Amino acid sequence: MQSSRLPELPESLRARLAEHGAVDEQGVRAALDADPLLKQEFEAFLAQNQGQIDTLVAEAFDAFAATRDSDELRELAHDMPFLLDDAFAELVQDAIADAEQHGDADSVEGLRARLAGLHQLRDQHDLETGPPLVQALVAFLNAPDDTLATAVFHERRDLLASDEAQATLDAFFQGADPESQQRVEERSALLARLRHTE
Repeated sequence: MQSSRLPELPESLRARLAEHGAVDEQGVRAALDADPLLKQEFEAFLAQNQGQIDTLVAEAFDAFAATRDSDELRELAHDMPFLLDDAFAELVQDAIADAEQHGDADSVEGLRARLAGLHQLRDQHDLETGPPLVQALVAFLNAPDDTLATAVFHERRDLLASDEAQATLDAFFQGADPESQQRVEERSALLARLRHTE
């Protein structure tokens, strides 16, 4: 693969997107919806570079489909951050639907597993770059065992002992598979015990 990056936006477009506070995919979409002229220029840029974009996305999809485990998927997403965008997830969904129509069960299963892993990476990225409470909850959830999770609770007690922490954990954190969902539920119960007994 020659490049892992999409064509770089011209400085003028980057500056105008920044004026709208666009720092992620949703922000860019909102900025384009709010500014018709900016949207026109952005679409012209995409059209001018469509061949390069299509080639890169096709290569990225092939690399994505060839990943063998979560470490390879994480490394690929690090090299190609656009894999975490909605547009790439939609591309994978389309490929899954196409494989289903052709009766290719192996491809369906493999792509679904990788897509679940991609969603998990995206969620983790969103959480790790989120507000302090969310970062504290991520550290609490990711601790290897209950002893270390308890240590995280004591270290970030100002955040984790709150009703908001319990409500956020219960409302927004879900596992990508039964095993990780069980971990979330166990850590939720541990958080409740720590909040009420210490």
